[in-house]
Amino acid sequence: MKPLAQRNKKELEELFEELDLPLPDGKYTKNDMLFNLEEAGVTNKNLESFKKKEASENTDISELESMVVICMDRLNGLFQFKSYKFSQAKKYILMPKEDADELLMKNHGFHRASKEEVKAYYS
Repeated sequence: MKPLAQRNKKELEELFEELDLPLPDGKYTKNDMLFNLEEAGVTNKNLESFKKKEASENTDISELESMVVICMDRLNGLFQFKSYKFSQAKKYILMPKEDADELLMKNHGFHRASKEEVKAYYS
């Protein structure tokens, strides 16, 4: 699978649509798109597993069930876990359930966000 950084702008736009992520506002560059993917927790590693799961199961419900949104309650300016970067401006990050479980087990100051909480944050 082609790494994110090696994809052209059109390929990244298709990926945003496939992952149901909003494109950056106004005019945007490839770098803006890569930054937004990183902020959303999309990496080459979890994208591959997402694609494999999609090919084997081919069902939207299972994809959604394997991903969760984690919220940082800490007052840290920045907190990094694996490839995920939480900040005061980016408190909510989508990640695979396995990574979320590991983060919650090893670190205090985080919780699984409810659907209502995520909806309110992004509204």
